[in-house]
Amino acid sequence: MLHCVTEIPAGWYPDPDPAAAGGSLRYWDGTAWTSHVHTIEPRRSIGPTTPDGEPLAGWWTRVLAFMIDNIIVSFVAGLASIPGYIQVQREVLPVVDRFVDQVEQNPEEPPDLIGFYADFFDAMLGAVQANWFWLVVPTVLIATAYWVLFLRWRGATPGKLMLGLRVRLRDDAGTIPWWSIAARVGIQFGISWAVYAVGYASGSVALFVFVTAFLVVWLIDPLWAAWDPNRQTLHDKVARTNVVRKA
Repeated sequence: MLHCVTEIPAGWYPDPDPAAAGGSLRYWDGTAWTSHVHTIEPRRSIGPTTPDGEPLAGWWTRVLAFMIDNIIVSFVAGLASIPGYIQVQREVLPVVDRFVDQVEQNPEEPPDLIGFYADFFDAMLGAVQANWFWLVVPTVLIATAYWVLFLRWRGATPGKLMLGLRVRLRDDAGTIPWWSIAARVGIQFGISWAVYAVGYASGSVALFVFVTAFLVVWLIDPLWAAWDPNRQTLHDKVARTNVVRKA
């Protein structure tokens, strides 16, 4: 045992034993070194944080939470939109039936697939235009209520809660204000919903043009968090929010 008479108060100090592992502490009882040794564990880096120190959620964790939320919303919205899907099927089915009848009546002639597909898509676009309300409105209303109410009530959607994530203002850990929720949901979903609504209501090729063109723009929003130093998407920046995780 190492002994040394000093006026140093009792406590934990760097171990003076040359044979000790680096970074260990030994207890000094005020007059001598004791046999009690404590190894200092290196502090783990938790990555980027909010200004007040809460760790930010990783990009892939956010993607998984979003997928969970989408499954939930799609299931509920799909049930609410069943009347629209049934009606679209009813309006398109005669085209398929006519094609099957033609093939059965003339089995030796090659089927006119080009004409069939042209009639099929024409009937599909007409059916979608006629039933766009049931195909769009239930999804928009359910998704809006889902994201807005859960963000206000719990500070996170069920998908985020399952993975230990929550949404907060970047500079304030309190309840998310309504203006921030509106900005967040509006940027994240509002524009895409408007584009889909116009596409469905048009009943023309514009449906595919609008949807395809906006998919590129819409992907920029979530991808932004992958390289942003504050791990914010574009809707996070507008709403001044961050998605954080449990430390």
